[in-house]
Amino acid sequence: MKFRTLPDPSLLRKLVRYEPDTGKLYWLPRSPDMFNVTEGRYSRQTACKVWNTKNAGNEAFRNPHRERHFSGSVLGEVHLAHRVAWAIHHGTSEFGLIDHKNGNGLDNRITNLRLANSQLNAQNARRRKDCSSGVTGVHWHIDKRWGRPCWAVRIQVGGRRLFLGTFADLNEAIACRRAAEIKYGFGVAHGKAKP
Repeated sequence: MKFRTLPDPSLLRKLVRYEPDTGKLYWLPRSPDMFNVTEGRYSRQTACKVWNTKNAGNEAFRNPHRERHFSGSVLGEVHLAHRVAWAIHHGTSEFGLIDHKNGNGLDNRITNLRLANSQLNAQNARRRKDCSSGVTGVHWHIDKRWGRPCWAVRIQVGGRRLFLGTFADLNEAIACRRAAEIKYGFGVAHGKAKP
């Protein structure tokens, strides 16, 4: 997955304050030299005063991004809040995926963020809205061999989709799926309803 390159963390720390205990980001006051006003009705000083009056001290990165994460604009580029928080806290903008341990993409406390690969991120994913059984990996199926309806159970591990079996009883199918999630180390948030 390709992400926009974040500004240098030292610059981010001049623009935004991060509270690791709450996960919130706040705009810091800016100085006139941060404004590049070459034409128009404002001087650097006026542009600075207008921006600080409107934004300084206010919470930043509150735009919902696909209803899963917060996002906001820094220097004309849109970035995800949890990536900005990670960069500010750890002092680096060189990292890949950031996973929310509890599965809530709006919870950007530093204790809830961790570096992840795509497999770990998927293993901690919430249940999709179109899940008919209410359990990820369990779906209604017509067995082609026997021609009878049943619950089919699957799980994806390491890029491979594994078939775990078919069951007449939904509870047995769910138990099979839960056992596989434990066996393969899926996160506690995996398959839970979105908050």
